[in-house]
Amino acid sequence: MKNILVLCFILLSAFTIKAGENDVFKIGNDAYLKNNYSSAIASYRQLINEGYQSSELYFNLANAYFKTDSIANAILYYEKAKKLAPADEDILANLKLANLKTIDKTETKEQLIFKSWWDDFVHSHSADDWGIACIVTLFIAFSLLVVFRISSSTISKQVFFGSFCLAVFIAATFYLLAKTNYSQQHAESEAILFNSSATIKSAPSENSKDLFIIHEGTKVNIIEKDNTWFRIRLDNGNEGWMKESAVKII
Repeated sequence: MKNILVLCFILLSAFTIKAGENDVFKIGNDAYLKNNYSSAIASYRQLINEGYQSSELYFNLANAYFKTDSIANAILYYEKAKKLAPADEDILANLKLANLKTIDKTETKEQLIFKSWWDDFVHSHSADDWGIACIVTLFIAFSLLVVFRISSSTISKQVFFGSFCLAVFIAATFYLLAKTNYSQQHAESEAILFNSSATIKSAPSENSKDLFIIHEGTKVNIIEKDNTWFRIRLDNGNEGWMKESAVKII
């Protein structure tokens, strides 16, 4: 029952749009093409404030911020777009360009190829799509179970029971994909530094030892929270504490 409730929550709360079909999105695109980037940003942010999200919306907003040299904002929204479409080559290429404009150049550890393939597959469809597929497959499984119960032939019973088991397995796979997709989209384990710089401390206290300094636009991995402090780790493995207010969650 708990898993079913979680699945329903995924379906109800994953509120997305085809941004290209929205009039405000079109207004933003038109403004962008006319080099009116501030108006484009206002249109895209209006959609976000109304609860809309899509990789296209985040990507276009990031592009507009990039054009205005607001690099931290550009990286933030490229990263948000990447969470929804991790294999999109345009998003990855533009994110790389934006990162080149930051001061800190940390060496990122390469992702295992199996993990990369799995993430691409998980995000090949939305959480909604995987959830709907799960529900449809469960309905098919229930129908097969009913036929199995009323069937009188031994061979038919074996066939329908085997098909029922297969359908349940497929439904469980769809559920796993829906849950994983939703969890990755809403995970709050990464953030972008928006201050011009931040001193990373050895403990969650202003009086603790200074470890190193990072600069605007740097992505950090959040591994712990203590009141108004985040314990963070960089892609190169360096760790420390910083103020929560200095970053925005991806």
